[in-house]
Amino acid sequence: MPILFDVDVLNPRLSTHEGLGLRCRLRNQGEPVALLPGPFDRSGAFRIRLLDPAQNQLREMSRLSSQVYMDGGRVDSSLDLDTLGTGEQWDWEMDLASCHYTIPPGDFLIDAVYDYEPEAISLRAGPVPVRVAEDPLALVSSVHDNPILERLTLLIEAEAEDGPAYFLRYYSYDLPQAAWYSTRVLAGEQAEAPFLASAGYYQSREIDLGYQHWIVWRRGESVCARRYDDGEPSPDYRAAPLPEESTLIPSAFHTSDDQLYLFFWARSGRLECHRLEPDRLVEVFERATRARPGSLISIGADESAIHVATAWRGVFYECLDYTGRPIERLHLAPTRLQPVSLVYEPAERRIKGLFRDGPHGRTLRLVVADFENDALSECQIDRLPLRDDLLELSFDQDRKGRFHLLASTAGGRLYYWADGRGPILVAEGEIRYHPLVVAPLKVYLGCYRREYGYRFVQYQRRRQGSKFVGRELHP
Repeated sequence: MPILFDVDVLNPRLSTHEGLGLRCRLRNQGEPVALLPGPFDRSGAFRIRLLDPAQNQLREMSRLSSQVYMDGGRVDSSLDLDTLGTGEQWDWEMDLASCHYTIPPGDFLIDAVYDYEPEAISLRAGPVPVRVAEDPLALVSSVHDNPILERLTLLIEAEAEDGPAYFLRYYSYDLPQAAWYSTRVLAGEQAEAPFLASAGYYQSREIDLGYQHWIVWRRGESVCARRYDDGEPSPDYRAAPLPEESTLIPSAFHTSDDQLYLFFWARSGRLECHRLEPDRLVEVFERATRARPGSLISIGADESAIHVATAWRGVFYECLDYTGRPIERLHLAPTRLQPVSLVYEPAERRIKGLFRDGPHGRTLRLVVADFENDALSECQIDRLPLRDDLLELSFDQDRKGRFHLLASTAGGRLYYWADGRGPILVAEGEIRYHPLVVAPLKVYLGCYRREYGYRFVQYQRRRQGSKFVGRELHP
């Protein structure tokens, strides 16, 4: 039975920060009708292989590996058969970011295998050469929200040969290994200082809303935004002149009906809220705040209120209605330590703040204000036992209340610390790691390495041998 199998690589020259795209075709050119594993079969009949130039296999990617990296539960390898009639053809596309970690820099080959023993079918397509660029990392920003499922989204800025390049990567929050997608964005937009808007709602009606993201950026004297659907640019683009003598705050949110709320520091020092429409800004409110312009500030929302967290002698929290009137004000965890980071996470309705005793200090204070459970948690580290100056810090608190910290040093090392355990060396050799801790129950440590890009490795305290899973070049 003549079955033709073919695979095209959609982006044979790509960055290590983006997923490899494939277009696959299976065509029945003979008699009779065939009952075969379909495009969404989970049995592993269809597999993609990453090969070195000598055609030695480095990785195998399939719906099976996607379940391992995306679901984390028991793998379902059941057959999903479909009818391929005479003269019929199946066409489907895949983003391999959902099947494995993104591919490290280098020259590789990609081939595809399709095996189904009951019909005596064993097909191979390729190999096709691909070149993966290193594109050194410049910046990583993240949003943790929950429009339908809890998600973690990264906006990655890298230094490509032709200038800055941006990538949108969307993870399941509980398992940030493979990504739903990792795509190049903002091409041709001349974007300055782009950032993600968080979802200011939770709903259970439309699954598609979980795959939509808004990116906001400056361009000259204008503020611009575009919605991305499944990582692809939508027609919904908005731009308007910036308010006079104002500074755009890199914190915004959008509603389920695509109203986009932006925030600015006015020249007077007051906080301004505007709604961005297709060609103009509509002022919603203006109000005084305890913090000064330029202070750390993070803003999120839900259907009933806007949540503003500012670094002012600790954490100052304001809950506002959609006209800017205060519902609640709280001064949390007062301290004279200097703020390092502050974020409001809409997914868990909590504020995370990190403070230290000056640019060369090793005394740290980690604060989590959990409004969902009406709890305030703190972790004081009187002196982190590291010799070098600290450069980058990131922390999280897991759902059992334990704190987890990543710290990079001027000596080019990255360490992990957790509730008295550590420091444990995670990586060395980079100037900046852009660390990010994600620890809902399992512990994932995000960091940049030139040899494989940006990746979350898992820390398993009870694992024999190395405690880290996913640090190998090709796990």
